[in-house]
Amino acid sequence: MAKAHLTQAQFLDAYPVFEPAATEKPALVTAALDNAALETPLDVWEDLATHRHGLLAARFLARSPFGRDARLSKDDGATVYDRDLERLDLSVGAAVTVRTT
Repeated sequence: MAKAHLTQAQFLDAYPVFEPAATEKPALVTAALDNAALETPLDVWEDLATHRHGLLAARFLARSPFGRDARLSKDDGATVYDRDLERLDLSVGAAVTVRTT
């Protein structure tokens, strides 16, 4: 029952592809995690907060110059993380709608 955002160490354990970014530009990874946390309220995402936080931060980083160079995003901005993030958003969004109506 993890209701917390990921630390940078936890994020890098889950997404080791971003270790070079954390070494070269640690502020980039910190900013991605901070921005992802703003879009992942713990009271809404509950037990799935850490999963969404990681996916969203990974998508932000994949769209960065580092991610484009690593070929983690396409020219149109689509990333390798989009499908999983969309699936998660849809499943939780449906649950939140049911709970609040």
